[in-house]
Amino acid sequence: MQETLLHIMPDDKFIDAFIKQTIKLGIGKHTFLIRKARPFKYVTSDLANGFDLLTTEFREFIGDINRFDRVLIHNMDFQIGDWLIVNKIKREIIWVFFGSEFYYQSGVPLKVYDAVTRKVLGEIGRRNVFIAIKKQYESFTRNRFLRNQKKRLLSQVSHIYHYNKYDFELVGKYFRHNAKFVPFFYTLDVDFSYLDKFVKPRVNPQITILLGNSGDPSNNHVSMMNSLEKMKGNDFQIIAPLSYGNTEYIKRLNTIGHEKFGKKFSSISNYMSYDKYLGVLSNVDVGIMNHRRSQAMGNIITLLYLGKKVFMQSTNPAYLFLVDLGVRVFDVLAFEREFRKPLDNESILNNQGIIANSFSHSRAQELIKNTLNE
Repeated sequence: MQETLLHIMPDDKFIDAFIKQTIKLGIGKHTFLIRKARPFKYVTSDLANGFDLLTTEFREFIGDINRFDRVLIHNMDFQIGDWLIVNKIKREIIWVFFGSEFYYQSGVPLKVYDAVTRKVLGEIGRRNVFIAIKKQYESFTRNRFLRNQKKRLLSQVSHIYHYNKYDFELVGKYFRHNAKFVPFFYTLDVDFSYLDKFVKPRVNPQITILLGNSGDPSNNHVSMMNSLEKMKGNDFQIIAPLSYGNTEYIKRLNTIGHEKFGKKFSSISNYMSYDKYLGVLSNVDVGIMNHRRSQAMGNIITLLYLGKKVFMQSTNPAYLFLVDLGVRVFDVLAFEREFRKPLDNESILNNQGIIANSFSHSRAQELIKNTLNE
């Protein structure tokens, strides 16, 4: 008799490929439930059912959740966490790790924002002292709730599916649990053979820097801008992708960027087609991803395959993961010393080989198969 698996999932760009690959393997009987009523923004699969979380339709569709052998929660955020606790699930729960549900919704001091970013966000959010005190109290009570919720949920989780063991270890640092780490990643929307036509050597003596991957404050843009400002004598251009993220923060970033660098700073404010964005990435020389958490892997992997130098915080779990693979990435602290030098050909070829093998569609399929056979 086939094992039955319930997938409760967000409407996300990774989900279609996951459903397709899972069904192709023919292992187990799968039910895919998107936590949102149609129409979806990203998911197009006919196999995806969709109901708003906590609605009668959502509950009726699932029925007795304990009829499933395994329940896989893709992105175990606080909303689905409440639902899981209330429903007293007796079956095996698997947490398919996204990132934000841990870094922003665990109530633990992970300090995703550096001091400069916190100051900028404080300036944006400041209205008056009474509102500030109210927000501080709400933050305290919310964090206590989130900590207790994650603690309860992890007591029921048997496995955590994720590509990065360093994130898994960070979960264990703050929460006792007996969950097993299982390597897994969603198929990336990257065709490496297609990327080959965008690989080209540096020809312009002016260095073009890609700063971050979005308008999310976790990019910690301003601290890097402060460092770059001290190097204004160098001939460089800064491009900041800011087509999505915190609106007020994006406005502030654009102001700061133009104040500090004038015409040397530009931002991408609108969504681009895939090819057009690849054209931008192929023309940059250096990528700075100043995150403290695993984030922007699609951009990082693409930049590395295109032969670009990528600078990251050396404590970032994604940096540690890439170094373990043998990829040559650089610490942001070495930026001033290293950014002018193009990556040597041996390192480029090494990075391309590792990236193509480690994040290929066939590798993703292999890992999905392994999770189903667990």
